[in-house]
Amino acid sequence: MNPPIFIDVFMQPLRDNSVAQVAFAAFCFLMLLDILLGYAAAVKNKSVKSAKMREGLWHKTGEMGIIAVGDVLDGMLLGGIDMPFSAPVTTAMIVYLAINEAVSCMENAVKLDPELGDKRFFRVLMETLNSASDEGGAHDAA
Repeated sequence: MNPPIFIDVFMQPLRDNSVAQVAFAAFCFLMLLDILLGYAAAVKNKSVKSAKMREGLWHKTGEMGIIAVGDVLDGMLLGGIDMPFSAPVTTAMIVYLAINEAVSCMENAVKLDPELGDKRFFRVLMETLNSASDEGGAHDAA
């Protein structure tokens, strides 16, 4: 049984776009990795706090909400609303959030191994990702 067209149009941006699917899978993996690295860093530094973990999970929930908003916007554009532009809103939002997750993963990795932060390659990579992240707004490490 197929869902009604008014629901299916909002599933289409992720269902029918392999680029968005790959970006979403990468985002989910990075999100999970960020949670694991953040927890490991907190254990290492003896600073595990459930309140901080809950706050981080609320941030992750908000990120998923942003992706859902992008999916609805794409669904509106694909569903026939005549807009003066057409853009892959969902994919763009997912890529932006994935870059933020990658930066957060690397920040947590440096908490686990501070010597990483002294490596030239790592510093250049962090600067590049931070600049890409900051072009769309401030990064808030979770």
